[in-house]
Amino acid sequence: MMKYINNVICLFLFLNVSCQNSIKNSVLENSLVKVDFNGFTGNYSVYDKRDGSLVISNASFSVNENVSTDGYQFTFSKNKVNDIIGKGEMLVIKGAKKGASSLILELSLFKDKTFLVLNQGIENNEDSALVVKKFTPINGVAFSNFSFENYKTLDGDNGQKLTQVTSGKSLKSSNNILVTFGKKGARKHALVFGGLTYNEFQKFAEVDKLDKYLNIKLKASDPVGKLVDAHTSYVFKDKFYLDFATDNRFEALDKYGKTLKIANHVDLRGIDYPVLNFWYCYKDFFGNGKFRNNSLGVIEELEEIKKTGFLKYGPIALRLEPDDYANPNNQQGWWDDKHWQMYKGGQLLKPLETIKKWGEKVQELGGIPYFYCQTARRSNDYCTTYPEHTLFNNPLAKRSNGGGFGKNKKGFWSYDFTDKGFISHMNDVYANLKSGGLKGIKFDYPFTGWAYDGGFEDKYATTTSAYRNIYRLAYEGLGNGSDVQERIPPFGDVTLGLSTTQRTEGDCDWVYPGRITKTGLRWYKNRVVTNYDHDPINPYHIYPANTDRGWQTAITMTYLTSGRLEVGKYLEEMTDKMRYDLSRAVPLFTEEKSPRPLDAFSGGMYPSIYDLELTPSWHILTFYNHKIEKQKWPKNSYHYGHIAKDPNKKQFEPNKLLPNTVSVLLSDKTDDGGLGLDASKKYHIYDFWNWKYLGNHDANSKFSQILEPGEARIMAVHEVKNRPQFLSTNRHLLQGYLDMEKQPSWRENNKTLSGASKLIGGEDYKIIIASNGFNLKMIDIKNATYKINKKETLSELLYEVVLHSKVNNTISWHAVFE
Repeated sequence: MMKYINNVICLFLFLNVSCQNSIKNSVLENSLVKVDFNGFTGNYSVYDKRDGSLVISNASFSVNENVSTDGYQFTFSKNKVNDIIGKGEMLVIKGAKKGASSLILELSLFKDKTFLVLNQGIENNEDSALVVKKFTPINGVAFSNFSFENYKTLDGDNGQKLTQVTSGKSLKSSNNILVTFGKKGARKHALVFGGLTYNEFQKFAEVDKLDKYLNIKLKASDPVGKLVDAHTSYVFKDKFYLDFATDNRFEALDKYGKTLKIANHVDLRGIDYPVLNFWYCYKDFFGNGKFRNNSLGVIEELEEIKKTGFLKYGPIALRLEPDDYANPNNQQGWWDDKHWQMYKGGQLLKPLETIKKWGEKVQELGGIPYFYCQTARRSNDYCTTYPEHTLFNNPLAKRSNGGGFGKNKKGFWSYDFTDKGFISHMNDVYANLKSGGLKGIKFDYPFTGWAYDGGFEDKYATTTSAYRNIYRLAYEGLGNGSDVQERIPPFGDVTLGLSTTQRTEGDCDWVYPGRITKTGLRWYKNRVVTNYDHDPINPYHIYPANTDRGWQTAITMTYLTSGRLEVGKYLEEMTDKMRYDLSRAVPLFTEEKSPRPLDAFSGGMYPSIYDLELTPSWHILTFYNHKIEKQKWPKNSYHYGHIAKDPNKKQFEPNKLLPNTVSVLLSDKTDDGGLGLDASKKYHIYDFWNWKYLGNHDANSKFSQILEPGEARIMAVHEVKNRPQFLSTNRHLLQGYLDMEKQPSWRENNKTLSGASKLIGGEDYKIIIASNGFNLKMIDIKNATYKINKKETLSELLYEVVLHSKVNNTISWHAVFE
């Protein structure tokens, strides 16, 4: 009998524990990912449902110093999600503890999507307000007991920070991190984790590699923090992203970039033209040209540009830079016609003494007006005239730390971008700029706007949200299609969706491998969530010096790895050949993709192989030769800018650039450094700058080229068709993609290849056509002259069709074969 009673008691206890587990645990899953939250311990695990493996374990979350594993009692609820990312389900986890505020964690999975979205919140149960300065949605173990062969990490930093692929044990990064490992030829693992939405906090990612597992952490923080009133709940607007179910490292980061774009409502459309930087053009250690950095000078230069004929390729933006450094009073803060007329000899001069007059004149002559400001640099007279517009409503409020301007790094604070009166003033500023048709503004010295001491009129503002408001006012004030540049942002990707351009260099008009690699390794963000700007290029500051090759390399690598093309030399001071080469990069590429650095994970510091897939059967492949004898390339632009004027510091000069062989396996997977082409097919390859056919290649082979010192060889790769096909044009670096209205079409019934090309008046337009066993019979064309050059090379019959029009025109052409 006693044995029976004991059995009943044991069964009751087992059922009771099982019942508690069913209440205390909660599961969220879709077809690819499963999350299991343990209410007993306060942490959670994440599984890869493709193979059932445990990827994340013992993950806790926290707000300020309060951690989910510290004695909280949890309740759960589930909500349907239907937002701009997709449809799915959210698990809401609430942890309560006596005498403390409640922690909230929101985990979302979307239908058929590989990533987990994490968000947090807090319920303030106290009788007084609290301030949240940091929160961590995940701090846990990843890939426990996995093999970390070929372990690599890639940081997601921004601005001037050096982006690198490393194999070190620890990495801390703004924004995001990629962790990848696995054997060549086998399945790789790729973990991407970082910020998703940016509103009130900065984002950081961390990884530490131990012997048999990784520790990963995501964190949001802000110097001032978010005020949460007593007895209220607040769910943060700053979400995070985690994906381990996309194995290919390139695809994983591309997916992250596209999701960032959607989540932050990023719109980069409309900027497909180069920008002339007037500060660089006149500075003696850069462009060394005539001083034209005022309204009349800009018009003078624009008229010179018209004489060169460069505007026939498209418009150019001209950025006037009123950068007076006088203390204590200057243009900043006022940002109106009167004060732009006053300082540095006046930068709005009669008869173009207003923004409206100047901007309209620029547009009349075929240019696009751009402008400049120094973010939140203080002007004493503005602050004392409008003290209510300043932080703390006090024009004498002192900074508690660094980040000032000029000689007094710990000076006074300036403007409050949350103050309604100052916001009204800024709306007037942008209305005036818009009246002149301005399409771009550059924010210099952005650190001056990072109000780490607070003092905001809006008591709920954080340092981050107030800083974002600087760019919001400009973005909304100038309107759609405007270019809002954040120069060397030091605070992560916090302005996504509001700024359109991030500058990545200190003052520098030299192109060198570190400058290219920095943004080349951010390919998944470039042209997707921001346009990276390297700073200007100058044909007289190139490697190798005084050569067409050096200038072509500067143009090519800037075009491919950045989203902007700034010029730091007056165009009429270039040779005809320099301008011609520069025109090959006009218009800019504005689609939401950039070339992948295929050899980024192969061990070298600077990638040499970049692939831009235009269509599955058409790639732009670039080999970049940065090989140098003995001396190492500098990692940052300090070696290139003002240092040229400092007699006590030696400017970097390469001892000797060397030729180099660069190779790629055409059909190897991109995860293994290959081009990922179909191994069963063949591909034509054509070299743009050397205007040379490089052969018909089996994809199941290695493609190698011997590059000249400092050369960037940009090549079109086309899948071989069973009929005639075009391979390249001489008009543009992308070889037909932007200078043809659409890809030429083949009509089998009359054996005709047809296309429509955008010709530049007075310039030969060349089309390379591979015959693929057919003979060209005739060309049918109107409104242009033509000639045909037959080329028999490398066992292939090519035709070079040369079209010519006296004026800019789109010309339809039909090549008839037999």
